[in-house]
Amino acid sequence: TLVEPAFFYLHSKCIQNGRIQSVGNTQKAYCEDLYEWWMWLSELKKEWDHVGNKDIIDYRNVLQNEFSPHTHRRYRSSTIRRRLSTILDYYRWAFNLGLIKDNLDLREIRRIPQNRDRRVLAHLDIGPATKSVSTILPKQTEEELIDPFNARDLKAVLHILGAIPPTEAGPHADTRPVRDRLIAELQVTTGMRIDEVLSLTVYQILGLPTNIRDPYELTKLKIDITKGLTPRIVLIPGWVRKALLWYIDNERKPAVEARTHTTARRSIKTDALFVNGLSANHRDVGNRLRPRAYMRVFSHAVRTAGLVHQELHRDPATGTDRLATVVNHTSHDLRHTFAVQTYRSRKSKGDAEPWKVLQVLLGHKQLSTTIDIYLRAVNIDEAKISDNLQAFFRKVHRG
Repeated sequence: TLVEPAFFYLHSKCIQNGRIQSVGNTQKAYCEDLYEWWMWLSELKKEWDHVGNKDIIDYRNVLQNEFSPHTHRRYRSSTIRRRLSTILDYYRWAFNLGLIKDNLDLREIRRIPQNRDRRVLAHLDIGPATKSVSTILPKQTEEELIDPFNARDLKAVLHILGAIPPTEAGPHADTRPVRDRLIAELQVTTGMRIDEVLSLTVYQILGLPTNIRDPYELTKLKIDITKGLTPRIVLIPGWVRKALLWYIDNERKPAVEARTHTTARRSIKTDALFVNGLSANHRDVGNRLRPRAYMRVFSHAVRTAGLVHQELHRDPATGTDRLATVVNHTSHDLRHTFAVQTYRSRKSKGDAEPWKVLQVLLGHKQLSTTIDIYLRAVNIDEAKISDNLQAFFRKVHRG
């Protein structure tokens, strides 16, 4: 059944503001958040416009003690925060349009106190950093802190993903495909999200300067398809750019040509940088590689590397419990690794404002987002992350 207020909210949020209209995962998340809320309301036999904050708090409490019917894992506090934020944002929208009498979104925008962490914030000339505060939204739990790779584990996963991308034409010792490893190395050296990496076009890479001699010299690349559709600049090392050119000529080209030789319907070449290779299903060869497909490949590599742990899973439908093997890392941890390593590298070189640099490189709208995600990670367990990324890749490419 079409729920008109929710439909018009989604139209306003995803289409009219023009910021997230092409980011399918974000759209899907909003839809699922509202769908689950309406399912909850149907259980309570309540209309959406006859609820109060107590109902939202009750919903939060249920989620905190429930297991997901899709993953059979407990809901993460970040997932619950996202769901409740969508619901509160919806009710603010409805209040502003006069559809309800009371605004249920009581979130406040507050300044981050300067004494929050004097070591980090005392010398920053950043103006008033702010964050959203709410007694309804759950706080992040300790077990949900980011988990960047250490050099040993990252090296193991990269090796499983594929061959070291060559930087020049000609035969090389490891004849395995380089695409999957190259995607991971692009993420960990630039901090791009997997959606952003797989939205790159071949023309963006071909348009980069070709006169770079130092393999670690950074080249600016503008990306337009980001989480908030706000363009930003990422920095690509020279050796990664050369490896991308090798991939374009030696792996991508045969796959794209095989695609165009099938039927007239598929005769138009894709401009996607990363495509399904010759070993893919016949109908998929040469088509754009999708994020979900790559995340499965990456998860398999992490599992093969033995980076797993046991976790309690429960089927909400049957109440059956079991211990499941879960991977320790997702491809998003490559972005986290880039962020932590970049922070520590710049800090060691005397940069008094590494947070501002990270905010720009990661594409966060608010500085508080960057600090909230990474503050504890850079201050605890110093031995967990070894060397900065440049030193790490020097070791990798020297064998």
